[in-house]
Amino acid sequence: ERATARLLRPGRSHCTPQPRALSRRCMQAFKASLRSLPSSGRVQLQTDQATGVAVLTLRNEARRNALCGTMMIQLADAVHELESWKQGVALVVTGAGRAFCAGADLHLAQKVINTPEQGQLMS
Repeated sequence: ERATARLLRPGRSHCTPQPRALSRRCMQAFKASLRSLPSSGRVQLQTDQATGVAVLTLRNEARRNALCGTMMIQLADAVHELESWKQGVALVVTGAGRAFCAGADLHLAQKVINTPEQGQLMS
């Protein structure tokens, strides 16, 4: 199983996305680095078997639901779970509190992203 990242080819007037396969080992190492960081939020997934509706809630109210490392892993795991959910017909994505999602936690980006490949893993 391989994850695919889209990298930009430098040296052109316009950058063309080029697919580049990333090994499972690379993805696991990146997840491990995300897990090692302090976490202030979580992703909650609720599925209703009777209606086929899933609700995914981002819970990091103190940071306007910005995605920390643990939340990114939990989000990827939730998506993986939903892909195999045969009863699923709809997904509602929501944020706890006043905000939906402020995006990625920029403190996380400063600590984790050292290469273009790592940046692509976060997308």
